[in-house]
Amino acid sequence: MSHRVVFEIEQHDDEHFGALSPGFYGFAKASTDYAYNQPAVTPERYTLGQMAQEMIDWLNTNPALRGANRLGFDQTRTGDLSFTRRLWVEFDDPKDAMLFRLTWGCAIREP
Repeated sequence: MSHRVVFEIEQHDDEHFGALSPGFYGFAKASTDYAYNQPAVTPERYTLGQMAQEMIDWLNTNPALRGANRLGFDQTRTGDLSFTRRLWVEFDDPKDAMLFRLTWGCAIREP
């Protein structure tokens, strides 16, 4: 069983910008679509790029970690011009997940 710890939640919402005019709506839709679809090309690389360097160093050098870990994200469309994305680290060992959560102040855990 893996243990997922969310380290960042991003909320994109261009609804207010799209409401200004039809031209702005088209621009906002294109920009939101790009932001939504672009990370899916290389999910782990995208997640790695969003992590603080201190987190990456900690994951790569912490002698207390017992198992493997994986990076990833999931996202949900909340409207034509909005979405929410969660970035996470998934650990094989529950103690690793707890150590990460305590070290970085992460309080969100998803199954």
